[in-house]
Amino acid sequence: MPAAMPPRNERPSLPRPGQRRYWAAVDLESGRAWLNAAEARHALRVMRHRSGDRIEVIDGSGRLFEVVIGENEEGPGGERVLGGRIEAVHEADAAATLPWLVQALIRPTRLEALIEGATQLGLAGVMLFAGEHTTVPARMTAARRERLLRIMRAATAQSLGFRLPELRGPVPFADLPAALTGFRIWVAHGPGAEASVAAPLVVEANAAQALVVGPEGGLTDSEVALLIQCGARIIDLGPRRLRSETAALAGLTLISATLRGATPAL
Repeated sequence: MPAAMPPRNERPSLPRPGQRRYWAAVDLESGRAWLNAAEARHALRVMRHRSGDRIEVIDGSGRLFEVVIGENEEGPGGERVLGGRIEAVHEADAAATLPWLVQALIRPTRLEALIEGATQLGLAGVMLFAGEHTTVPARMTAARRERLLRIMRAATAQSLGFRLPELRGPVPFADLPAALTGFRIWVAHGPGAEASVAAPLVVEANAAQALVVGPEGGLTDSEVALLIQCGARIIDLGPRRLRSETAALAGLTLISATLRGATPAL
């Protein structure tokens, strides 16, 4: 006889201080969740959880699960994992809109730090592209992509998020207009941008937002002009020249705070 389906709630409760979320494989039909060896080790050895404790689990889908820790058992793949019973399921707020970061390729260490910070702020996804001023190889090996996804997973859990951002690209800059069809596009361009293309930051909660950030050498005038032809507007990040990763985090903070109806204190 299948297990009773756990109750569903519309949105997760506020996190408690010191709380951590764990990645797990989830099966709603059986009402079970399984933590892999690394996650189980952190839960049991670092956080000192024991059988019977209630923890919060995510699977990247935008759902949050309250799970009571059980014992080691055979998981879906046949390996021994830490099992648990799902007590409640919290669905993501469908009205909440997370922005996309459309980021030019930059040096690997800086890109990793940027993706970690951007994931903590909350993202729907990251689309990487190669612009005219891009100075790093415009390709992504499988190992490199997997490393970035691991960084996203860790940052999602650490920041108490519950949706794993998508990772797309890298794509040529010429492909961006088609890829961004349907988005409200904001461009992080340096100081001195013409007032005619700058715009107050006004976002609609039900519209997909995308922030385009150039490489370390910045976007070219022709690249900016093409984006403006697609309906993009310049986002005002102040009078100073910012590094690519700084501009991305500043722009995402402004967009996210505006989406929440808040005024960021910068």
